[in-house]
Amino acid sequence: MERLFSNEFSFTGSGIEYTPPGWVRMGNVWHPLGFKVVTEDNISLGLRKNPTRLHFPVGEWVKMKRSELILSKKDAGGIWSALNRGGANTLRQYMRNEKGVPARVYLAAIYNPIYANSYRVKSQGVMLLEELG
Repeated sequence: MERLFSNEFSFTGSGIEYTPPGWVRMGNVWHPLGFKVVTEDNISLGLRKNPTRLHFPVGEWVKMKRSELILSKKDAGGIWSALNRGGANTLRQYMRNEKGVPARVYLAAIYNPIYANSYRVKSQGVMLLEELG
Protein backbone atom coordinates (compact mmCIF):
# COMPACT_ATOMS: atom_id res chain seq x y z
CA MET A 1 0.00 0.00 0.00
CA GLU A 2 1.34 3.36 -0.99
CA ARG A 3 0.33 6.37 1.12
CA LEU A 4 0.39 10.05 0.31
CA PHE A 5 -0.10 12.58 3.09
CA SER A 6 -0.94 15.92 1.55
CA ASN A 7 -3.68 18.51 1.88
CA GLU A 8 -3.19 19.59 -1.73
CA PHE A 9 -5.53 17.04 -3.30
CA SER A 10 -9.27 17.22 -2.75
CA PHE A 11 -11.86 14.51 -3.21
CA THR A 12 -14.60 15.35 -5.68
CA GLY A 13 -17.51 13.01 -6.31
CA SER A 14 -20.99 12.01 -5.21
CA GLY A 15 -21.94 15.68 -5.18
CA ILE A 16 -19.34 16.61 -2.54
CA GLU A 17 -15.86 18.09 -2.42
CA TYR A 18 -13.53 18.04 0.57
CA THR A 19 -9.83 17.73 1.34
CA PRO A 20 -8.86 14.53 3.17
CA PRO A 21 -5.70 14.37 5.29
CA GLY A 22 -4.12 12.05 2.73
CA TRP A 23 -4.58 9.18 0.32
CA VAL A 24 -3.79 5.47 0.18
CA ARG A 25 -3.41 3.42 -2.99
CA MET A 26 -4.83 -0.10 -2.99
CA GLY A 27 -4.19 -1.80 -6.29
CA ASN A 28 -4.90 0.83 -8.92
CA VAL A 29 -7.35 2.86 -6.81
CA TRP A 30 -6.53 5.81 -4.55
CA HIS A 31 -8.80 6.13 -1.51
CA PRO A 32 -9.01 9.18 0.78
CA LEU A 33 -7.81 8.73 4.35
CA GLY A 34 -9.59 9.57 7.58
CA PHE A 35 -9.51 8.65 11.26
CA LYS A 36 -11.97 6.12 12.67
CA VAL A 37 -12.78 5.97 16.38
CA VAL A 38 -14.13 2.64 17.64
CA THR A 39 -14.54 0.79 20.94
CA GLU A 40 -11.76 -1.45 22.29
CA ASP A 41 -13.44 -4.34 20.41
CA ASN A 42 -13.42 -2.34 17.13
CA ILE A 43 -17.19 -1.78 17.24
CA SER A 44 -18.78 1.48 16.08
CA LEU A 45 -19.53 3.92 18.90
CA GLY A 46 -23.29 4.16 18.34
CA LEU A 47 -23.40 7.89 19.07
CA ARG A 48 -26.41 10.13 18.45
CA LYS A 49 -28.81 7.23 18.99
CA ASN A 50 -27.44 5.43 15.94
CA PRO A 51 -28.77 1.86 16.19
CA THR A 52 -26.27 0.46 13.69
CA ARG A 53 -23.34 -1.20 15.48
CA LEU A 54 -20.71 -2.36 13.00
CA HIS A 55 -17.57 -4.41 13.66
CA PHE A 56 -14.40 -3.15 11.94
CA PRO A 57 -11.73 -5.86 11.47
CA VAL A 58 -8.33 -4.30 10.72
CA GLY A 59 -7.40 -4.58 7.04
CA GLU A 60 -10.90 -5.46 5.78
CA TRP A 61 -13.48 -3.26 4.07
CA VAL A 62 -16.69 -2.74 6.01
CA LYS A 63 -19.28 -1.41 3.57
CA MET A 64 -22.94 -0.54 3.77
CA LYS A 65 -25.28 -1.41 0.92
CA ARG A 66 -26.02 1.48 -1.44
CA SER A 67 -29.71 1.14 -0.55
CA GLU A 68 -28.84 1.91 3.11
CA LEU A 69 -27.08 5.20 2.36
CA ILE A 70 -28.62 8.59 3.07
CA LEU A 71 -26.90 11.27 0.98
CA SER A 72 -27.15 14.06 3.55
CA LYS A 73 -25.72 15.25 6.85
CA LYS A 74 -28.23 13.08 8.70
CA ASP A 75 -26.38 10.87 11.20
CA ALA A 76 -27.88 7.61 9.92
CA GLY A 77 -27.21 6.16 6.50
CA GLY A 78 -23.41 6.03 6.40
CA ILE A 79 -20.19 5.43 8.29
CA TRP A 80 -18.65 8.50 9.92
CA SER A 81 -14.92 9.19 10.29
CA ALA A 82 -12.95 12.18 11.57
CA LEU A 83 -11.02 14.28 9.06
CA ASN A 84 -8.14 15.06 11.39
CA ARG A 85 -6.27 13.37 14.20
CA GLY A 86 -7.20 16.08 16.71
CA GLY A 87 -10.91 15.53 16.10
CA ALA A 88 -10.48 11.77 16.51
CA ASN A 89 -8.54 12.25 19.77
CA THR A 90 -11.24 14.60 21.09
CA LEU A 91 -13.89 11.98 20.34
CA ARG A 92 -11.80 9.28 22.05
CA GLN A 93 -11.48 11.48 25.16
CA TYR A 94 -15.23 12.20 25.12
CA MET A 95 -15.99 8.49 25.03
CA ARG A 96 -13.64 7.80 27.93
CA ASN A 97 -14.55 10.80 30.11
CA GLU A 98 -18.28 11.25 29.42
CA LYS A 99 -19.45 7.77 28.46
CA GLY A 100 -16.93 5.64 30.41
CA VAL A 101 -16.06 3.72 27.23
CA PRO A 102 -12.41 3.25 26.25
CA ALA A 103 -11.92 3.88 22.54
CA ARG A 104 -9.26 3.41 19.89
CA VAL A 105 -8.23 5.61 16.95
CA TYR A 106 -7.22 4.17 13.58
CA LEU A 107 -5.94 5.61 10.36
CA ALA A 108 -8.58 4.45 7.88
CA ALA A 109 -9.18 4.26 4.14
CA ILE A 110 -12.53 5.72 3.08
CA TYR A 111 -14.73 4.09 0.41
CA ASN A 112 -17.24 6.22 -1.51
CA PRO A 113 -17.51 9.44 0.57
CA ILE A 114 -21.06 10.80 0.39
CA TYR A 115 -21.00 13.81 2.74
CA ALA A 116 -18.30 15.90 4.42
CA ASN A 117 -18.07 18.97 6.59
CA SER A 118 -15.09 20.69 8.21
CA TYR A 119 -14.39 17.93 10.73
CA ARG A 120 -15.88 14.62 9.58
CA VAL A 121 -16.80 12.57 6.53
CA LYS A 122 -19.69 10.17 5.96
CA SER A 123 -19.04 7.27 3.59
CA GLN A 124 -20.28 3.94 2.33
CA GLY A 125 -17.29 2.07 3.73
CA VAL A 126 -14.14 2.13 5.85
CA MET A 127 -11.04 -0.03 6.20
CA LEU A 128 -8.99 0.30 9.39
CA LEU A 129 -5.32 0.47 8.41
CA GLU A 130 -3.32 0.97 11.60
CA GLU A 131 -3.99 1.94 15.18
CA LEU A 132 -2.61 5.29 16.27
CA GLY A 133 -1.32 5.75 19.83
